[in-house]
Amino acid sequence: MLDINYIRENREAVQKGIDDKQAKADLNAILKLDEQRRELVTQVEQLRAERNELVANMKGSKPSDDQIAKGKELKESIAELEEKLRPIEADYKTEMQRVPNPPSDDVPVGDEEDS
Repeated sequence: MLDINYIRENREAVQKGIDDKQAKADLNAILKLDEQRRELVTQVEQLRAERNELVANMKGSKPSDDQIAKGKELKESIAELEEKLRPIEADYKTEMQRVPNPPSDDVPVGDEEDS
């Protein structure tokens, strides 16, 4: 499987490889899923960092009602985002597996019937 950074940086070459190998990969869908995935992952990580900071502030003392409420709110928000992320991750992995490795420059374009 190709690295998503490679795909982002070499979009035309990857698309040419998809076309040359007549693969069923949709580069636009992959890049859209990647964008959605990165956005959700960033949000989840920010909420986790906020939750960790809240927990660190509570160490050694009894948590206040506001801290408890904030902790529950963060936990629910993280769970909601992770639930949204799950199908996007699955679709992303499926689409990424359809992307072929780019063919070598010395390999002729065509299928078995062209030989």
